[in-house]
Amino acid sequence: MELASAIYTVLVTDVDVSALVGTRVYPEQVPQGSAFPYITFLNVTSSPIRSLSGYSGVTKTMLQVDCFADDKATVVALKDAVRVAIGDRNNWQQAGLVVQSSQLDAYRDTSERPFDGGERMVRRVSMDFIVFWQDEPI
Repeated sequence: MELASAIYTVLVTDVDVSALVGTRVYPEQVPQGSAFPYITFLNVTSSPIRSLSGYSGVTKTMLQVDCFADDKATVVALKDAVRVAIGDRNNWQQAGLVVQSSQLDAYRDTSERPFDGGERMVRRVSMDFIVFWQDEPI
């Protein structure tokens, strides 16, 4: 299983996250016309962890998760729900993938005009998570 599939499953099955976005969780790109709020995520970088004997079976990934909403209260609630769902967790599994550690590294809170040129501001919180994971238990 890929890390992206595990993250998607964790987010759409988390009670607090799904209460806000349902299944509007998208890897990388949002379908045109999607309703607010929603989440996007992408793998920014991945580095295999090596030891003197070679690849350890563990990969370190920088995962970016972006929360979008059309009001501040909703984007803050969504940020908090995502942080609890995947941040600061150790030793969890999702369909054959083992996450040794996932921690929130940094976040940014911004407002921007929508891509369609509309007048209302879109609220966005971008979060960077450091995730150490492996495909199978060592």
